[in-house]
Formats: sequence, C-alpha cells, structure tokens
Amino acid sequence: NSMKIAFDVAVSKKTINFLKRKGFDIVYQAGHKESDLLWFNRALALGADVFISGDSDIGVLVAEHYDKKIKWLRFQGVRYANGLANDFLLKRLTKIQEIWGL
Repeated sequence: NSMKIAFDVAVSKKTINFLKRKGFDIVYQAGHKESDLLWFNRALALGADVFISGDSDIGVLVAEHYDKKIKWLRFQGVRYANGLANDFLLKRLTKIQEIWGL
C-alpha cells in the first residue's frame, strides 16, 4: 500500500494498529491538544495523502489544497465497536486505493 494516512485524535489505537497490520502506512496521529491546522500541516509534511477525521475543518483544509492529490475520509469518533470501525475503514481505504491509485 503506498497511501500515507493521517488520523485525527478520535480514532482508536486498536483501529490504527489493525490498519498497520494490513500494511497501511500510518504517518501521523493527532495529539489531544493539537490544533487541526497544526496536525494537518505536520501530517502533510510527512507525505500524508489520506486524512481520516470526523472534523469538517479537516475537510476544509484538504479542499484548500486542491493542487495536491489528498483525500479526506470522514470518520466520526466511533469507538472500537468490536471491530466494526476496522471493517468500515478497511473497505473505504481499499476503495480509495482502487479509485485513486494510491
């Protein structure tokens, strides 16, 4: 998998570790007190091309960088939910890979 993923603070460590085991490259996870702009810019500097967040402010930041091949995957702060969050994200990320060639 060549996509580089950044996560908002609300995504559980279990889900992130699950995606790592599936071969996804996790480049950043926002810290608890980090502003949206700060973590977005840090992740962008690390080459993130998929931003996973339920925060529409991240969607706005992605849209402002329309010259870059980056995507926002809206994902609300769902708890681990017995793996349902994992399945949801795995399916969405796999589809993004297929469609966008990431």
